[in-house]
Amino acid sequence: MGGLARKASIIDEETLKGNSVIVLDSGDLFFSKSTLYADKDNIDEAKIRAEIIVNCNNEMDHSAFSPGSRDFALGLAYLKKLKDQSNFNFTSCNLFHQNTSDRIFDSYAIEDINGFKVGYIGAASSFQKDSILVKEPINEIKKIDPSEVAGIKLFLGSSTGKMLIDNLNSIENIFSDITNNFETIIGEGQSASLLDDWGWIGTLTELTTTDGYWIVMTEPDSLHIMGEYINPNIIYNLHAGPNLISFPTAGSVGISEGLPDDIEENIIAIMQAGYSAINTNDGWQGSLLYFEGLKGYWIITDFVLRFF
Repeated sequence: MGGLARKASIIDEETLKGNSVIVLDSGDLFFSKSTLYADKDNIDEAKIRAEIIVNCNNEMDHSAFSPGSRDFALGLAYLKKLKDQSNFNFTSCNLFHQNTSDRIFDSYAIEDINGFKVGYIGAASSFQKDSILVKEPINEIKKIDPSEVAGIKLFLGSSTGKMLIDNLNSIENIFSDITNNFETIIGEGQSASLLDDWGWIGTLTELTTTDGYWIVMTEPDSLHIMGEYINPNIIYNLHAGPNLISFPTAGSVGISEGLPDDIEENIIAIMQAGYSAINTNDGWQGSLLYFEGLKGYWIITDFVLRFF
C-alpha cells in the first residue's frame, strides 16, 4: 500500500499545480512473484490485495497497463477478471493464446486528453507460462499499422524495461525504413555501415539524445521517427577537445544565448555542416549564428564541462 499511497500523493500534487497527469504501468502490478501455489501461498490474501490495487488505480484514473509475467501468477482467467474490474486499458502487442495464436489483449489504446490524442502501446519481455505465447516485442511493435496511430503521441508501456528501450534506440531499428539508401552513420569516435550480405558493421550500435551524428546516404530519403518528448533537463558532459553533440529541440536560439554563461568562455569554436563560429574577445565571429533544432554540432572546448 505504500507504493499506492506515494503514487496517489504525486498525482494529487501535480493536479493541484494544474498539470494533466497520465498514469501508466509497465507490468508486474498485482503480484510479487510469477506463480502462486495453493499449498504454499495465501491465495485469498493475494486476490484481495490485487483487487485493492485495481480499485485504487481506478480511483487514480489510471490510463494504461501492460501485463508482465508476475501478473499471470494466478493464471490468465483471473487476470482477465481483474481486467473486467478495471477502468484502465490492458494493452500488449506480443502476448498471444498458445493454441489459437489470437492476441490476448489489444496492442494499443488511444484516448483523448485535453484535446490531444494519446496512444499507449503495450509489450512484454519474454517469459514462460502455460497457454501463453510471448512473441519478440520489437517485431510486434513494428507490425502495428502506422496509419492507425498517425499524429498520435505514443507512450510505450513495457515490462521489457531497459532491453526494449535499448532495442528501440538501436540503429537497426531506427533506420529500418531507409536501409535501401543508407550507407554509413558517424558519431564521435564511432561509426557503423550497412553492408550487403553482412548487415550492420561497426562500433556504433545505438543512438542517444545528447550526441550528434553524420549520416551518409546514397540517395535523398525521408526518415520518420515516433517517440516521446525529449527531457528538457538533459545533461551534456563534454571533454576537452571536439565534442559532437545534439540540439534535440524545436526552434532555434543564438549561439551565445544557447550556452550557459558559466561555460561560454571555455568554448573555443562550434561547427555545423559548412558553418562555424569562433569565440573571440569581441564575441562570436563566423557564419554560424544559431543553434537549430534537430541538427548536430561539433563543440570544441578547452576544459571538461557539464551543463544542461
